[in-house]
Amino acid sequence: MTRIHILGLGNLGRFYAHALATTPNPTPITLLLHRKSLLKEWEEAGHRIEIEGASTLVPGVPSSSSGYDIEVLDASSTEKAKPIQYLIIATKAPKTVEALKLIAHRLNYKSTIFFTQNGLGTIEDVTKEYFNEPKILPSYLAAVTSHGVYSTGPFRSVLAGLANVTIGHVCLPESGPPRNEAQNLLQKITSAPLLNALAVSPKELKILQLQKLVINATINPLSVVFRRKNGDLFNHKLIYELLRIMLSEFSQFFEDHLRSHLDLDLSDEEFKECFSVESLERLVLSVAHKTAKNTSSMLQDVQAGRDTEIDYINGWFDRQCNASGTNRQDLADDPQHGYMRCNSHLVDMVKSGKVISGDEIRREFSLQ
Repeated sequence: MTRIHILGLGNLGRFYAHALATTPNPTPITLLLHRKSLLKEWEEAGHRIEIEGASTLVPGVPSSSSGYDIEVLDASSTEKAKPIQYLIIATKAPKTVEALKLIAHRLNYKSTIFFTQNGLGTIEDVTKEYFNEPKILPSYLAAVTSHGVYSTGPFRSVLAGLANVTIGHVCLPESGPPRNEAQNLLQKITSAPLLNALAVSPKELKILQLQKLVINATINPLSVVFRRKNGDLFNHKLIYELLRIMLSEFSQFFEDHLRSHLDLDLSDEEFKECFSVESLERLVLSVAHKTAKNTSSMLQDVQAGRDTEIDYINGWFDRQCNASGTNRQDLADDPQHGYMRCNSHLVDMVKSGKVISGDEIRREFSLQ
């Protein structure tokens, strides 16, 4: 029987589970719990997932759902021999490889893995760790999720704003054409009214992922080092100037790497529309305005003492530079390759926990 497993039950995991469970004739869903203590929280939640606001924003979709199957992941699990056909991964990016450890052997070339996380690099890490031979490589889907969801407790979230999901196939050099199994899961996602999902080509998906990466690589870490809500960032003159410098770095990076290392061939007009400084600025400022009252996910992680996803957001740019033969020292010292200097310094600041005021920007980033 076709079944969807969901790993990671934070806001995104709950949201996808609820959206799929409330479709007509839903596919059976198994929630994968990574620790036994979550069973008590599941019982206290009444064996339900609650997404407050769902029924208001999408008439006909209830705000709570039940009927899920539960599996606790441990080394002695009785389910360990059963293959997993469809897996939705909604863990934080840095936790994904470790989270898959107990179920990777249940995934194979007939499986489809749908990655929902922020940032880039998770798919490559998972492939290297568990599926490094084409004959065992699952099909991959990925998405850019724009809905605003925040938590109010275990298995309870609020849908603060209805937006959309953009989903598509991920084509790696070692993978063949998309399989029917992957297409089936994609159709289930796009058929869920609450998700408001649109399927796009691999090229379109990659463009959207890179644009979303820039949005996250500016708003998230800047909110951390300046301790500001999204809407309070760019009305400060010097923070806005820093944003412009970062966007220049990212735009130059894309110009240098899209074809050679990211396998994305764009015309000059397409590049200008998608990755010019002006285009990227419009995207970032639009999201900052729409989420003005929000605390960024990275700042929430810092305030809660959790690891951030900085290595899969800003750190992704550093890794791509290293792969192309440009290391961090070059970025700092070589005028011809200095376009990632502010980004690299911001990574160090977030990791070290350094907080500054807007007036300290010029000194901290060695700006004129």
